[in-house]
Amino acid sequence: MHGRSLNLILIGVVQQALGDLSGVEHSFKQARLLEKIVASDPESTHWQCEYSVSLIKMGDIKSKQGNLAGAPDAYRNCHLNCLRHRARRVA
Repeated sequence: MHGRSLNLILIGVVQQALGDLSGVEHSFKQARLLEKIVASDPESTHWQCEYSVSLIKMGDIKSKQGNLAGAPDAYRNCHLNCLRHRARRVA
């Protein structure tokens, strides 16, 4: 599953560079399968990082598309995810 999610993120980065915003959005949505992995292994720093990258990229795409409501949500979700992971590690 990790390889597939990482490949989708990389494909999304290439699509973004080529200006294919609808394609990149689809790739990053598919990469959000990481949510399930993160939920099943919340202690994994690796998966938390992968998930955060996909959220940041989704925010970037939404911003480029002019989606002023969706971009901040993606960035906020990334920030909250990082805070939750950090709190678990400190506890």
